[in-house]
Amino acid sequence: MPRSTALPLSVKVLLFLIGSATFVLISLILATDPSAQIEDVTLGRTKGLGLVTGVMADKWPCGRDSSTAKSRGCKFESYTATWQPPNCFDAALDAEFRSAKPWTFFTDRNATTQLSWTDVEAGSSAQAWTTWEFHLYSCAFIWKKEVKIVHGLVSGTIDYHQCLDHALMQDYARPKEHVSIPYWPRFTSCRPPSDISVHQFDIRPGAKKGSDQGGKLADVHEHSHLHGSNKEFDHRGW
Repeated sequence: MPRSTALPLSVKVLLFLIGSATFVLISLILATDPSAQIEDVTLGRTKGLGLVTGVMADKWPCGRDSSTAKSRGCKFESYTATWQPPNCFDAALDAEFRSAKPWTFFTDRNATTQLSWTDVEAGSSAQAWTTWEFHLYSCAFIWKKEVKIVHGLVSGTIDYHQCLDHALMQDYARPKEHVSIPYWPRFTSCRPPSDISVHQFDIRPGAKKGSDQGGKLADVHEHSHLHGSNKEFDHRGW
């Protein structure tokens, strides 16, 4: 009777692992070849970087600081505090938001030192603070952009459904001029950051319509359980 020539399962698994490791290694080698690296900042993508590096490069089409973002043609989107690739930026909508109100920013929640738009865009302060009214308007403009995306008027993806709870269900939470919303620039790839600033603060569980048991403005806890888990966009990781 002829002997079976089939390879044992353990050998097949070993060969598969060796092949996979070789493929990844070749991809990494190609990624280090300067001649293969061609950056297309118009589309916010980087081509020819190899499998692993290419995936990582697309994560930061605008870089990690305002100077790099500007050099790559990215634009600062005021109502989401994000630097956006050109194909994801809606100039008309951004201009409308900026002119809607005389928005104010401060270095802390006590509103002791005011910051300009230029200051917050450049990230000159580790974190700025703005008003509850800014938060409500921000949610409204996020929805406006979502409508434009649905109708193909601007590129990108939006999933800011949590604004529904904040802008519609909790608009009474605090006075509109109350400084309670954190704000800092972040860098995206045509998708929303998971720690979008207007969602960062929630009413304390059990608080009664904007006031605590003593009738004062309800405190807020620092991070809701829905946010802050994606360190990719966390300014503290700069």
